[in-house]
Amino acid sequence: GWAHGPGGNNLEGKLICNAITTGGSTESYGSQGFNNYRLQDFLRPLEQTARICKMTWLPIFSIQGTYRHAPEHFTHYGNQYRLALQCLAEGSIDLTQISKHKSLNEWVASTERQAAQ
Repeated sequence: GWAHGPGGNNLEGKLICNAITTGGSTESYGSQGFNNYRLQDFLRPLEQTARICKMTWLPIFSIQGTYRHAPEHFTHYGNQYRLALQCLAEGSIDLTQISKHKSLNEWVASTERQAAQ
């Protein structure tokens, strides 16, 4: 194979992350919410595909409740996403550290807090 199976190692070690927006709030994604499942649970088939292909699955970058956000919130999220992509492109991320966070947003915020200290 190309991506998995015998000789299928072309994606091995590659990083994969998902950037997702939802109209529903964070609270609507959970066992007690409208959607019954966490946002990450909807991505399990993609996560398993990444594992089969020996890729490194990163936490999601998400913006939830989008229809309730003010324009300046989108600027903030855009800046966070840009920083995450820059770090990924530069290879300046600690995968052990990033995996401790439930989302790339959370990781970026912690990185920004550390830089400000």
